[in-house]
Amino acid sequence: MKRAPRRAWVLGLGCGQTDKFALSGRALWRYAGQSCQENTGYTGALLGSWLYVRNSLKDSQILDAASGVVSGAFPPLLMPAGSQAAAFIANAGKLSAFPLGGSTSPLWTYSATHVTAVPIVVGNQVVVGSAVGSLGGPGEIDVLDAQTGAVLSSDALPDSPPGTLEGTIQFPVVGMAAANHHLYFMAGNLLYAY
Repeated sequence: MKRAPRRAWVLGLGCGQTDKFALSGRALWRYAGQSCQENTGYTGALLGSWLYVRNSLKDSQILDAASGVVSGAFPPLLMPAGSQAAAFIANAGKLSAFPLGGSTSPLWTYSATHVTAVPIVVGNQVVVGSAVGSLGGPGEIDVLDAQTGAVLSSDALPDSPPGTLEGTIQFPVVGMAAANHHLYFMAGNLLYAY
């Protein structure tokens, strides 16, 4: 029985350059559609067969992972999360679910609070941190149904979970993690475990 060739992803090599390499080190394709002045180099996300390449100043690109061809765009900055069917993208204080691959029509949008943290997908649920009122004030952690966006659970916090500020030395890169049937995240100067 033949083994399928193994592949590895290398993202953000140099200014605005995204490469896909086989383990042999030979480039399979290269995308160089953004320049250094456009402030690229943020961590990308592989969601299904789509590569979401982020950019902080203008719309980020969605590439076909097999070919490197651009299939769409999404709002800049925050890292998207994904399931088998959708990309969950936080932008302008809202969280929206989009079909994978570049559709601009959201499946649903959650805007009950001001979304501040990069979402995480845990099973059939999307977990997101939000600010209640002004940023830097009280917050909450919300658990949404990944298919419908319905709120399954919500818990108030004394501080709002921070967003990710990649590329700065003043702030650590923070986010949420799920392991051993628990959810871990920072809010203010506290680490929470649920």
